[in-house]
Amino acid sequence: MTNVRIRIARQLVRIAKSLVALDEEGDGSGFQGLIDHDEFEQNELDRAEKARKKYILYKKEHGLWRIRACKNFGNVKKGDLGGFVKSEDNLSHDGNCWIYDNASSLGKVYGNARIYNTAKIWGNARIYDNAKVSGNAEVYGNAEVYDNAVVLGDAWVYDNAKVSGNAKAYDNAKVYVNARICGNAWAGDNARICGNAWVGDNAKVYGNAWVYGRAKVYGRAKVYDRARVDYEVSNGEVTK
Repeated sequence: MTNVRIRIARQLVRIAKSLVALDEEGDGSGFQGLIDHDEFEQNELDRAEKARKKYILYKKEHGLWRIRACKNFGNVKKGDLGGFVKSEDNLSHDGNCWIYDNASSLGKVYGNARIYNTAKIWGNARIYDNAKVSGNAEVYGNAEVYDNAVVLGDAWVYDNAKVSGNAKAYDNAKVYVNARICGNAWAGDNARICGNAWVGDNAKVYGNAWVYGRAKVYGRAKVYDRARVDYEVSNGEVTK
């Protein structure tokens, strides 16, 4: 009887060692191969949905978590893969906000905001309301993009800058320091909006223009080519 018990004990030790070897990551992920993979994922999604979460941290890639929807909302369906976050602090479980494609957020995305393509949100940046960030755009520092604003292309918004209303920053535009773009204003091409500059209404800044200092550009003003503006422009065109 004693020999039988010894043999059973040895078998249990071998099984335990095999399980440890299987779990190379040390987080239990290796054991998933012992059960049906699809069933495991479905159970995870169902548990998250019951906990009133709209996504789970699905798979770690390059130090960030790819997200997966665990319920239907907006144009996202249960089971859809999304972009990347560092933690659940980076994307709210409320509203229809979502991170698509290979976009990533290390900042805060909430409300109905949407991040697409390979756009990056990081630092203390906040994207909310119905704002959209796409392309290779980056928003970081303490910057905010909100209302119905759009940042796309290779545009950057950073420091304490804000883009709001129906404003748009696109191409290689840079909005930084304490600058503001609002209303229906646009900043495109290689434009730079910086300092305490304010661009609003239906104004447009493009080409290689700079708007800086305490400049105010509004109305239907257009600032373009190699213009350098640190004063008030309410209408007309400025090219130098």
